[in-house]
Amino acid sequence: MANAEDTLNFKEIDVLPNHTLAYQTDDGTIFHHKTDAPQRLYVGWLGKRPQARLPHPEITTIAAYENAVYICANRKIYRVTFTPPATIIVVFVRDVFEDSQVFRMGLCSRVLRNGTMTAYRMWEHFNDDGVVVDVEEGSLTGLTLVGIHRGKAFYAKTNCGGVITIRQLCDNVYEINLPQSVRPNLLIRDAWNMIYIENDRTLFILDSNTMEFLPPLRIQGADIACVPTGIRNGEMYAMCRGAVTWYYMIAKLPEIYLPH
Repeated sequence: MANAEDTLNFKEIDVLPNHTLAYQTDDGTIFHHKTDAPQRLYVGWLGKRPQARLPHPEITTIAAYENAVYICANRKIYRVTFTPPATIIVVFVRDVFEDSQVFRMGLCSRVLRNGTMTAYRMWEHFNDDGVVVDVEEGSLTGLTLVGIHRGKAFYAKTNCGGVITIRQLCDNVYEINLPQSVRPNLLIRDAWNMIYIENDRTLFILDSNTMEFLPPLRIQGADIACVPTGIRNGEMYAMCRGAVTWYYMIAKLPEIYLPH
């Protein structure tokens, strides 16, 4: 049994409606995305639910970063912000770049004309902000792009067994080997030194300054899945799934795991 010091105990804040996911911005705003038709994007505020006027009926990718959420719909990217008490602004950013792939968590990759691959966030420009993935041929086989942090791209391989490990593929590209077969959920910000990686209800914390992992935390309060969404005032927020229902939950992070 896990000891108190190596567990992260989540407590329920709210029950998420069916077919609804939550995305938290750094200012504490929680956007709710109703994923079945007709899709909706809204914020719960003082008992009301102001909605975004969606530019297209189907959102294919959504990610929160800093004080906005970014959505991809019909191969177009939009920035969505909320101003209390009821103003949601949707601003067109640009079209998805030609020949770009868009992945979970708003991550993209594109192969340039010279054959070089770049990885970038979907609201950024691959030339100005992209990470050049200059690795040996075949090095990315079986890997998935899972995060970008301070000019570095992180790829992950699941079902590796043992303990979590990280290795450098080139100057700015890293491979994370995860113990379990479940796809990872990352909480990552350039302003933070810590990178939070959830894999099968275990939270792994990577200090990006040293590229070393802190002791992992076993997540309590989630029966099936846990998706970290934000950190505020020393507490981590997450979507956690019980036997049937998804909940929005909160847990106090031990001080050594806090970002700085």
